[in-house]
Amino acid sequence: MWVISHAPCQEMGKKVECLGDLQGPKFRVGELAADPVELKNGDILEFGICKDDSDLIRPGRITMKPTVEQNALVKACKPGTPLLLEDGIMEVKVVEKCSETELKVVVIRGGKLKARKGVNVPDVEIDCAALTEKDIEDAEYLLQLDPPIEYICVSFAQKGQDLQELIDIMDRLKVPADKRPKICPKIEKPQAFTNIEGIIAKSQALMVARGDLGVELGLNRVPFAQKLLIQRAKQAGLFVITATQMVESMIENPVPTRAEVSDLMNAVWDGTDAVMLSGEAATGKFPCEAVMAEASATREAETVKHRLQKACPYVAIDSRLPLRPPRALNCGMALKRQETDHNKRKTKVVASLGPASWSEEMIPKMIQAGADIFRLNCSHRRGGDFERVYPLIRKAAQELGRKVECLGDLQGPKFRVGELASDPIPLKDGDVLEFGICKDDSDLIRPGRITMKPTIEQNALVKACTPGTPLLLEDGIMEVRVVEKLSDTELKVKVVRGGKLKARKGVNVPTVQIDCAALTEKDIEDAEYLLQLDPPIEYICVSFVQKGQDLQELIDIMDRLKIPQDGALTNIEGIIAKSQALMVARGDLGVELELERVPFAQKLLIRRAKDAGLFVINATQMVESMIEQPIPTRAEVSDLQNAVWDGADAVMLSGEAASGRYPCALADITCADLMLCQSESVMAEADAALEAESVKHLFVPQVFDDYVVDEANKPRELDDSKRRTKVVASLGPSSWSDEMIQKMILAGTDIFRLNCSHRRGGDFERVYPLIRKHSKELGVNVACLGDLQGPKFRVGELLGCMVWNALVEACKVGTVLLIEDGLMEVKVTEKISNTELKVEVIRGGKLKARKGVNVPDLEINCAALTSKDIEDAEFLLQLDPPIEYICVSFVQKGQDLQELIDIMDRLKIPAERRPKICPKIEKPQALTNIDGIIAKSQALMVARGDLGVELGLNRVPFAQKLLIARAKQAGLFVINATQVVESMINNPVPTRAEVSDVCNAVWDGADAVMLSGEAASGNFPLEAVMAEASAAREAESVKHRLRRACPPVESGDVVPPMLHVNMGNKKQETNDALRKTKVVASLGPASWSEEMIPKMVAAGTDIFRLNCSHRRGGDFERVYPLIRKAAQDLGRKVECLGDLQGPKFRVGELAGDPIELVNGEILEFGISKDDNDNIRPGRITMKPTLEQNALIAAAKVGIDLLLEDGIMKVNVVEKLSNTELKVKVVRGGKLKARKGVNVPDVEIDCAALTAKDIEDAEFLLQLDPPIEYICVSFVQKGQDLQELIDIMDRLKIPQERRPKICPKIEKPQALTNIDGIIAKSEALMVARGDLGVELELERVPFAQKLLIRKAKDAGLFVINATQMVESMIESPVPTRAEVSDLQNAIWDGADAVMLSGEAASGKFPCEAVMAEAEAALEAESVKDLLQPRLGVDYFCDEGNKPREMDDAKRRTKVVASLGPASWSEEMIPKMIEAGTDIFRLNCSHRRGGDFERVYPLIRKTAQQMGKKVECLGDLQGPKFRVGELAGDPVELKNGEIVECVPDVLRDRDLALARFGISVDDNDNIRPGRITMKPTTEQNALVKGCKVGTTLLIEDGIMEVIVTEKLSDTELKVQITRGGKLKARKGVNVPDIEIDCAALTVKDIEDAEFLLQLDPPIEYICVSFAQKAQDLQELIDIMDRLKIPAEKRPKICPKIEKPQALTNIDGIIEKSEALMVARGDLGVELGLCRVPFAQKLLIRKEYPKSLRFVRHIPTISRSACEDKWGDGAGQAKQAGLFVITATQMVESMIEAPVPTRAEVSDLCNAVWDGTDAVMLSGEAASGKFPCEAVLAEASAVREAESVEHRVFPAPWFAGEARCSLKTGPDMNDSSHCPEFNMSQCKDLRAAFADLRRSLRWFEQWFQSEQ
Repeated sequence: MWVISHAPCQEMGKKVECLGDLQGPKFRVGELAADPVELKNGDILEFGICKDDSDLIRPGRITMKPTVEQNALVKACKPGTPLLLEDGIMEVKVVEKCSETELKVVVIRGGKLKARKGVNVPDVEIDCAALTEKDIEDAEYLLQLDPPIEYICVSFAQKGQDLQELIDIMDRLKVPADKRPKICPKIEKPQAFTNIEGIIAKSQALMVARGDLGVELGLNRVPFAQKLLIQRAKQAGLFVITATQMVESMIENPVPTRAEVSDLMNAVWDGTDAVMLSGEAATGKFPCEAVMAEASATREAETVKHRLQKACPYVAIDSRLPLRPPRALNCGMALKRQETDHNKRKTKVVASLGPASWSEEMIPKMIQAGADIFRLNCSHRRGGDFERVYPLIRKAAQELGRKVECLGDLQGPKFRVGELASDPIPLKDGDVLEFGICKDDSDLIRPGRITMKPTIEQNALVKACTPGTPLLLEDGIMEVRVVEKLSDTELKVKVVRGGKLKARKGVNVPTVQIDCAALTEKDIEDAEYLLQLDPPIEYICVSFVQKGQDLQELIDIMDRLKIPQDGALTNIEGIIAKSQALMVARGDLGVELELERVPFAQKLLIRRAKDAGLFVINATQMVESMIEQPIPTRAEVSDLQNAVWDGADAVMLSGEAASGRYPCALADITCADLMLCQSESVMAEADAALEAESVKHLFVPQVFDDYVVDEANKPRELDDSKRRTKVVASLGPSSWSDEMIQKMILAGTDIFRLNCSHRRGGDFERVYPLIRKHSKELGVNVACLGDLQGPKFRVGELLGCMVWNALVEACKVGTVLLIEDGLMEVKVTEKISNTELKVEVIRGGKLKARKGVNVPDLEINCAALTSKDIEDAEFLLQLDPPIEYICVSFVQKGQDLQELIDIMDRLKIPAERRPKICPKIEKPQALTNIDGIIAKSQALMVARGDLGVELGLNRVPFAQKLLIARAKQAGLFVINATQVVESMINNPVPTRAEVSDVCNAVWDGADAVMLSGEAASGNFPLEAVMAEASAAREAESVKHRLRRACPPVESGDVVPPMLHVNMGNKKQETNDALRKTKVVASLGPASWSEEMIPKMVAAGTDIFRLNCSHRRGGDFERVYPLIRKAAQDLGRKVECLGDLQGPKFRVGELAGDPIELVNGEILEFGISKDDNDNIRPGRITMKPTLEQNALIAAAKVGIDLLLEDGIMKVNVVEKLSNTELKVKVVRGGKLKARKGVNVPDVEIDCAALTAKDIEDAEFLLQLDPPIEYICVSFVQKGQDLQELIDIMDRLKIPQERRPKICPKIEKPQALTNIDGIIAKSEALMVARGDLGVELELERVPFAQKLLIRKAKDAGLFVINATQMVESMIESPVPTRAEVSDLQNAIWDGADAVMLSGEAASGKFPCEAVMAEAEAALEAESVKDLLQPRLGVDYFCDEGNKPREMDDAKRRTKVVASLGPASWSEEMIPKMIEAGTDIFRLNCSHRRGGDFERVYPLIRKTAQQMGKKVECLGDLQGPKFRVGELAGDPVELKNGEIVECVPDVLRDRDLALARFGISVDDNDNIRPGRITMKPTTEQNALVKGCKVGTTLLIEDGIMEVIVTEKLSDTELKVQITRGGKLKARKGVNVPDIEIDCAALTVKDIEDAEFLLQLDPPIEYICVSFAQKAQDLQELIDIMDRLKIPAEKRPKICPKIEKPQALTNIDGIIEKSEALMVARGDLGVELGLCRVPFAQKLLIRKEYPKSLRFVRHIPTISRSACEDKWGDGAGQAKQAGLFVITATQMVESMIEAPVPTRAEVSDLCNAVWDGTDAVMLSGEAASGKFPCEAVLAEASAVREAESVEHRVFPAPWFAGEARCSLKTGPDMNDSSHCPEFNMSQCKDLRAAFADLRRSLRWFEQWFQSEQ
């Protein structure tokens, strides 16, 4: 007896449920009379029920025990039924039914039959009870448990009635409803798929039992079946469990395999709610680890949808070229002519041949209908069928002139137990048994012994087993584990999961790779047959593939048969490395994966195979309804087209073609018929695929670049409170009673639809108050939608009606009229009058009265509102409370909606009571006029019913995507309607296709899905609501993993942003009133004085942070009123944020001097025993606080403790007690007192608020006026925030005075528990300090992006904090890395950026505030031009991914500048070892033979170390500097800057000075005069200046502006930003292009030296490049020196002048690399503009040959080659090598670790696409050159490890598919107005100019339609 106790979970406060799994009936052959019986192919045998105990298995006869279920199995068989023995290893087929208990069978696939082997009959629904006597007994036990069990699983469920048996037991036992478990059928029979609706109707949960299902369906069909099942069950609101072999390797191993993790995650993404452990938890060695592995994988799956996108969307190549936004869509595209030319179709149709299709008559029809590949299924190769069929295929293809291919599908090996000696034997848990190969025919299965037939593969199975190996019997129903291996044929096993073992049941050994051939004798025979066919077969599928070698077996057969290499074998299914094609076999795939997971897995598999260059076939249940119906459903068309859009090369018909009623067209089919008829399965697939291809190029791939094929295992989402997608339910007789309305709301209805077509007799007057009443009583916000009927067009009834007259009047010759939803079609041949037509019947049928008429080609000139609609509208508009939505039917143009607006105006409906206007899009004309319609709408309904009739079925999926995307862009609420779950009118559960359709609508962006007849008049209105709610909820739970397929849809007014590098020169935004991003400034000694607070406010502070760590002595009491007063005085809104300290973890005091921790040393680490127990050699102590006690208690062996922000690290090697540890030093150092301790791997069980925090919180909460934010530190889970809420409750703080709760995310555990945290928060702080210690610095940038996105999606206010501009503690300006990091945070979505020490204790608090404000303002000015970096599928816990440590994987290069710190003979090897890939030789410092000494050292060292190291020579370029001083440094006065009050600046007189070229050596700098030496380039600088030119001195610290030009060498300047001027400081002039050579005399000398080095140098950088000619100077030197091409270095211009951005295309044309030199560029552009320019420059680098094609993806590469010459599509990767340089990790000149901002900046550069990052002074003259290299290498390596999350901007992806043949001449500039960004004053003007340019391209685009 089982003992189930809820006590442990109750004690732990955990909710844990129980599931009872009933065994179900078993089918096995009986016992052997003697030895195992050899079954030979073709033998005729008897097969029946044992007549008595002596009637055993013997040659010529197979018997089964006479049980009820086995009798039923034999009774159900009929001639032709296949019976699979021993998990399909052997197969017999019924040839004659002798009686109800006796059959005659032919052996199809032979083998040695043993006793008690399993029997599967996949084609038969066996008429027996699902519950055996044992099951009834077990069920009665389970049902009487207390507390009640939550779930009971029913095995062998084939139909809904099978579940009724369990319900009847519950009724008999009078189990009350609230104690009844959820019924969970196990889907393991194919018949369950057929009867799934009936099963679901009686279920509350569902298990995808992949074991037996894989046997019956075939393993390869399980994943797809699994996806289907999950999807269908989720639609019905069921709880879905995916089961069998989830992490089976963990029976023996502590970690799962990659495939298992992938499988788990795919299940999660498909929608599963639970994943099940079988033997892994029941009998495995690592049950806890298995649970954790599944929990971790599912958690990760839920989070990994975040995909990092490239931030820069579109970079134009030539600013003069008119470019269309790539993939710019408009809704009118849905009206494109339907594609009917099948010669254009690329997607193949694969048709399986069988009895329905392989006759001599049918094969030509199948080809003519569109079959491209015929599948020969070797499982059914018998009796000469293939020999007869193959020549017929080739002959028919030749006669019809069609290319048709063939695919042979091999069956593969099988593993089963043998025969029974007598009855089935019970296996009891814990029993020890023998398990081996039969010694002879009498060695049968008996108590204490299980045997298997001695086949090659079964011998291999037993041989492969080792102690601990689990063997799963009967598809995992039973499990035994090897305890001893006696020999290669004998095992001793222990029963882990028992049951009743029958004969011939399957054996699976998931943890063992069975060393047997993948090809059985039958397979070899079949393969030899297939390989010798003439002409040769094109594809062969191999089953049972375990490894690449399995495919080699087929290759060896080809070699043995000497098959020539040019034989067209391209499809060996299995491992991609040895494959040329791949089939997504959704049948078995759906079983193994779970149905809901198939759609997502399918997308991943297609993407994976396409990435590997394989030919991909999508198979199983493609148009399954066509087995019985002549047309597919809308859902099937949608599914098929989505597969084509995902990249499938072929779609396959299985039963539809092999055994369906409509495999192809009618017998008398003609070519014309093929164009018109979609009524047969081959043609339906062909037509749908063709139409999908015609728009495929317009869609964005939905699978991100970081996909993992195993992603589909996420748990099912059950929390309906998370659902955002609304369910709209139409009310009618089935649902509008008082009782039903309440139930409909509880079921999940969000909006009720009142269909005015059925408004009569006071129904609405009765129903509307009921809705409002129940909504209020239930506390649920329920809206109402009134749907006006609109004009109707029907035969028979409306003759003489005004709208009918308008329809007939609008018709003309050639107009098509569709009758009864397009079933019949007539065409106007003559217009007799405005009321009479003559028509020709095109598609006939039986016409009944009042059937609808559609006229797709006409805009009918009649009012959208009939007199009835006006009356209904007036009723709806006067309802109280007001109705929320009114739908207008038959909308063709915007004016149609004006009619409703006019009624509202006439009735004087106030604005706040007006409903949202919702047009129903059901006419093609609406797509043409969509912008006018949207302009007058607040919602939109995609009404697919009439739209499908008028547009045609195959065009609706594309139109739907366009409409949803366009409406969402306009901010409308979108409802997807009509035939959503139509099968639920009569069935309690929807079809799989319907669930898939709902999910796709949600993924496309629909806000609501609507029920029509399903809810109004159907039999199951409540179930329909729950099904939609469940499907929508599940789709949302994985929505973040998929991109929206539809890119932005163009409107008449909006042009999607397109970028050009010259945009980096845009005017800097200076109006701070436009800034939205808040600056948070921490107060402290540097900033909290009465004098400083107003200055901080004036500088731009929006929020002051009161850091409670430093709350002492009344400071806060003094400061808080000062803040409020200053804000009031200055008229500024300023808020306050109180930051609670949180628990602190620090080591204690020292007993003496700091102690040295030495690597490898073993120490004690514990809580101080008394005041004398201090830190000393051999012992580290911590004070005994609650939280520090909790830290030590939580520690366990193996975890790391980080000391002093991770500078030192120790690892726990032994836990002595809850207060004492033994640790080993991993990373040593000198330990001082009170240094912090971090424990990243542990969730510490202590309160988030200490006693001090509670005191501080009480103080903050009672401030007046109330404080706006309170931050809680050390948050690990949602409960931590509840502590603060409890304090507010205790103090009775009213809601309106409560601050926003802001958790600080600084522990990895917070990423895992982020949903619970967010649920209790109104703001969130990304606290990068401790987070960087615990996660490690390199992992913070990615986690930061995830957290910002997650919080923004939840509507929270997000603060990015810690080391934002840390250099400003000591410096008045930030570094380039800091500005870049700050702006990237804003582009990611941060609402605020925080200053810590910079404002609290730094030297320049006001400057720090202004720097952040300016950077934020500039970032916002271009934010709308950049895409979000994360896809919608992000998942926060992904930030916890393990750090990437393998530097061999790193692709981004580290460039290290050489100098005194790094160029010694000792240092160069260390620098290489640290990770340097390129050494920079800076010619500014070339002197005294240093380069001559260093260069050979680099080459020699690299060779000795076996490393590839390159060199880069960097020419100095022209220098612009002021001259020498006549005396002391000169003070350029500008006191206003020092006071940090920028507004005062405009009101002061500015100093004047002279600025010019030195007249002689004595003309030096002195008060009133600034001079420069008379060099060629400096003369050119002064000459180039004009009045208004700005000159920046000393990197922009000082600034003067020219007020008068006295001569070409003398200027008068005004000082606009003063300072102390010293000698030889740099001068920059951003506004002018200086007319001087790029190479000075020194540069020419240096270049000649570099060019003659041996071996040749790899790169030469040209500084000061402003235009292409500047690079030509270096090319001329190479020509003069006759440097051969192969020895020429790559030319790398340094972009450091704004003029280079304007002339970028010419520069790129002469370059092979490019350096973004952020130093001078930051001076000339302004620091705040560099990050955007950097992104533009990096994204600019595309290969010359592809540049134009990349930016017009609607143009084909072949078309470009035709139009502009060769090479338009040859390059596939970026052409230039990009280096990002200057101030990358500048803090490391003095510090051994970089700041968080620097690491973030580095990572962002990698994600933007840089190829290398450069160290300057950090490596050349810094204190830590090797550490700087290591830091850069580590950061870029980590960035690359998540770079698969980064996907290219959509319009760069993929190949275009339109031609230019009908477009305007692209070379004719008369069509194209000039566009030049440099002429535009600002971006708004630029876009206006750009739109004018685009009109030319619009002509081409329209012509393509």
